Amino acid sequence: MSYFDPCKISITIPSNIVFHPISYNEAPLRTTTSGWINYVFSSLSDANTFQNQLFGKTLMASYKTEKTLRVHEGVGKVIKFEEQMCAMETLRLWEEEESGAVVGMIHFSAQFRGGYMMFYVNSADQAVRVRDEGGRAVKIKGLRIPLEPDRRVERSQSMSEKGQGRRKSDSTKIITGARVEFASENEKIEFLGMVTQIQRHMIEGLQELRC
Repeated sequence: MSYFDPCKISITIPSNIVFHPISYNEAPLRTTTSGWINYVFSSLSDANTFQNQLFGKTLMASYKTEKTLRVHEGVGKVIKFEEQMCAMETLRLWEEEESGAVVGMIHFSAQFRGGYMMFYVNSADQAVRVRDEGGRAVKIKGLRIPLEPDRRVERSQSMSEKGQGRRKSDSTKIITGARVEFASENEKIEFLGMVTQIQRHMIEGLQELRC
């Protein structure tokens, strides 16, 4: 879903594009390849229906975010440093009809890694906690999102790490916390209310998400 136009759906998939003339049964004008296809629908309802079919889940809600940071915590749960994972993206909540599970999904920035940051909102076995951080931000804790195995995880030094003369890498290779900053405080409030409602029905035995 486009950040600026909810009726525009972009798909990143290798595709062959054929340009046809107006007249019927004539040879194509030309062909080309692309890794990015845009679909612009006439209504939000049509765009959501297309997404539901594409993902095999039901879109419950979507929220505009300005950035999402990976949170690293040190001794005493003090934040050591943060790293941006997502820029101006849409955070979407999807319901799996068969299980009743709800998945949060937001696209990673290309500079961070490929794919999506995905997590179950109502998993009883791996519960996430969402806390209001004031302003337009929330903190999500209890995540278990693996980084790509071959990705180099070099991090900028925090204030407490200066003077060690080297960069540290994350030994766990797991995203355990995130700080999401929404485009508006109203969007944050709506998201918190939706999470509270969803987590009234926790689901056991959910399969691990692939992101």
